[in-house]
Amino acid sequence: MRTKFLVLGLVCLFIFGGATALVSKKKVKDITVEAPFNETWQAVIESFADMNAPIKKKEKNSGRITTDWMEYPMGVEGNKYSKCSVIPPEEEIKREGKFNVSVKRITDSSCKIKVKCTFRVTYDKFDTAGRTLQLTRKCSSKGKLEADMYELIKAKVGK
Repeated sequence: MRTKFLVLGLVCLFIFGGATALVSKKKVKDITVEAPFNETWQAVIESFADMNAPIKKKEKNSGRITTDWMEYPMGVEGNKYSKCSVIPPEEEIKREGKFNVSVKRITDSSCKIKVKCTFRVTYDKFDTAGRTLQLTRKCSSKGKLEADMYELIKAKVGK
């Protein structure tokens, strides 16, 4: 009897809540790969090259890599990666993002990788005198770019 109610509940959830109700939208904070540190490090470096992401700083001993700011599409297209508070599209000048990645050795044959993207938007704002001010505001990541990076890295280490 409990099974019937459980099945009925899941069917109702699927029908009334949509198929996406069953899929978790939780951001992935880090991944573990079954590969030695040097192989993992190289996979991360190659993944940045694949994304045309300019590396600003890399410190292999600490396992940290930072990219320079890169422009991303603005408006609706840019909303795929980041959420910026209410800024009318016509006021948006540019949207940029950068990566901060850490690679940590867990064992001789496994590593933990953490990818964090930071976004910002530059936009025009008009003051009370009608002058145009150019302002920059921090945006929050939706986790898509991090997920894309994790997929590239996993494909390169084959795990």
